[in-house]
Amino acid sequence: MIPHLVEVWGEYESKGLVILALSDESASTVEPFLSANGVTYPVGSGSGSKRLFQVSGIPAAFLIDHNGTILWSGHPGNGGWTGLLDDALAKAEQAKPGWDPGERPEFLNKAVSFAQQGALGKSWKETESLRSKVVDEPEKIAAIELFQADFLQRAAARTAELERFYTRGLYFGAQEFLAEQMKIFKGSPPEMEWAATVKSWSKDADIKALLDLDKKRVKAMELAWDGKADKARDALASLRKKAKGTAIYDEIQSNLEAVSKM
Repeated sequence: MIPHLVEVWGEYESKGLVILALSDESASTVEPFLSANGVTYPVGSGSGSKRLFQVSGIPAAFLIDHNGTILWSGHPGNGGWTGLLDDALAKAEQAKPGWDPGERPEFLNKAVSFAQQGALGKSWKETESLRSKVVDEPEKIAAIELFQADFLQRAAARTAELERFYTRGLYFGAQEFLAEQMKIFKGSPPEMEWAATVKSWSKDADIKALLDLDKKRVKAMELAWDGKADKARDALASLRKKAKGTAIYDEIQSNLEAVSKM
């Protein structure tokens, strides 16, 4: 198991993979073993997390994406999870606030710099400003249009992320996600579209109900992580009754089952 993880870590660390190992044994027991096997990724000792993660046998591993979704679980030595890494890391890269547009004409340097800093709204505004100054320069106009097309494709990937919220009825999560994206893309067409989307939710009774249920679900889970599992369980049980027949029911049921094992 260890040699395999060390090899994967060596290949994917620079691409954004984070490996965190937890052991219920003491540091004095764990550290000599790690040293002997050349382990350089973080390892925590004396962990009591087995029950929290519902681990019944060890070793056990979880592959978690940038959204906190468990993509895979099982024995880490089986290797099934490694086939998911490239796609998961690509999506994580796409979701970063910053965007590296790559090599562009020099006159676009300021727009590129804003994008790399994660100020995508400013990047868009810079290209719009440049467009008004190069009306008689077809090559520059073409370069700006290509930049903006790539920009909008980047934004479209963020919009596609909403699917993971919608399908589970997690409209509070979707609202929080869009609020973050609107800050990053402020002043650009995608920001305006997202603002209109959020506004439309306030006029939809079903979505408003789901948003309220999801917000209360999040608060209940926060209680659980704060060590107040009993209160969290009661809150989730109450929410489950209200959520019956809605898209968020399965998520609340899953949360309730997890909290009940804490």
